[in-house]
Amino acid sequence: MVPRIDLDTHRIRMTIDIASLVRWLMENATVGDDDATVSPHAGRSSCVSRRENTKSTGATDEANRHVIDLPLSICRRGIGRRLVIDGQATSPRPPDRPLIETLARAHAYLEALTDGHGLTRLNVADRFGVHPEDVSRMLPLAFLSPRIVEAIMTGEQPANLSVRHLARGIDLPIDWADQIELLGFRPAPAPSY
Repeated sequence: MVPRIDLDTHRIRMTIDIASLVRWLMENATVGDDDATVSPHAGRSSCVSRRENTKSTGATDEANRHVIDLPLSICRRGIGRRLVIDGQATSPRPPDRPLIETLARAHAYLEALTDGHGLTRLNVADRFGVHPEDVSRMLPLAFLSPRIVEAIMTGEQPANLSVRHLARGIDLPIDWADQIELLGFRPAPAPSY
């Protein structure tokens, strides 16, 4: 079904054999009254159909090929890298739990410092069982733009935004517009009056 995938530093290009895809779909799904159900052929290996596909279509049948060509970028994510495919429609991804927990921790530190009990940074660090430097490093995150916080809570933050980058890799500005620009968020649409 996918005879070729080309991966470049700035794009991914997949060639799909339409006839093979249709044949596979027809063999593996049957239509019932209102629901699609899986047929008994669903567990069959795709190696056989690949061999059949090579004989029947050949490399010259360009009308039977569909090419998906999408821009991509490779972003650092902690100690690893993430391949980000920039398609026309963004697929929803689940919210990033470590990022959400980091924001919650920053707000807990701020509340402990400002609740009127006169706690110091050292007291807060003892209470939460962390190093005092961690408290200092996390506190600026309690002052993130509400737009950034909302994006993190809904999983719509840039793919390269990680806990390490947010808490250690940048000097976070106070101005919300500067934060949005620095962290790679799209600018807010201009208000229409």
